Amino acid sequence: MANQVVLLVLGFVLTTVVGGVLGYYFQRRTWDANRRESERSAAAKVFDDISRVMDERLYRMRLLYWGLRSGDTNRIAAAMAEYRATLVKWNDNLNRNLALAQRYFGDEVWTYLSGVLYEEFAIIGRHLEDWFHRREDRERGSAEEARLFLSGRRLQALGNDIFELNRFMIAMIQRGEVGLYFKARKDEGGRPWRTALSVGSKSTQVADWQRKLIRIGCGPLDVDGWFGQATRAATAAFQDASGLEPDGRVGELTRSTMEAALAAAAGVASSSHAAERPAHDSM
Repeated sequence: MANQVVLLVLGFVLTTVVGGVLGYYFQRRTWDANRRESERSAAAKVFDDISRVMDERLYRMRLLYWGLRSGDTNRIAAAMAEYRATLVKWNDNLNRNLALAQRYFGDEVWTYLSGVLYEEFAIIGRHLEDWFHRREDRERGSAEEARLFLSGRRLQALGNDIFELNRFMIAMIQRGEVGLYFKARKDEGGRPWRTALSVGSKSTQVADWQRKLIRIGCGPLDVDGWFGQATRAATAAFQDASGLEPDGRVGELTRSTMEAALAAAAGVASSSHAAERPAHDSM
């Protein structure tokens, strides 16, 4: 009789404990699944807001560009009015969107947005606004006309980069690696800011690379975001001077070599400025 009582008590305890553990485990899994889905939904909303404002501004800039190319006064005025209205909405949500991008998609996406894409928006926007204000002073076929044409090429390159970033962010949402479940991936695959560059590439990364080639003394080049034969030749010249295979393509090794060369050049410039300063302040 005593043994039966012990067995009953033991069974009750085991059932209670195991049942409690299993119940807690499945409840935690349910909570985690609900929270993950909540983070995914919030990230999708953030993506939609950021993608929408970029597409809207890009489209209005293209309308303004084609208006300026046409020379039609009414068309230009209407395009500028729409562009300025879009800028108001852009600036109203600028810091909010950047903060949410960092919260849900991580530092790399935030850096690419704020330091590359948004900066390119600003540069092209300044070019278009400058042309708009001085358009009556310009003569068709002049160097300024060519500069406007370069802005159009950079708009196309910017559009390509926005598309690639959209794909990357959507993939993060689909994997559920956003917000509290964000994971910094070690592989570089799929990152639009780390793609190899070669003839035919059109992106803000090409424009940035062209600026670096000019800074290092491998110019002159048009900074248009299009990787053509002139950019390939300048890249090959830099690679040859740096002891790399001069294939004219920009991969990780060429990128890192360029960063080291620019850092060294900046260090030399800083040292020369320091040497020129007097040891003591003059009285």
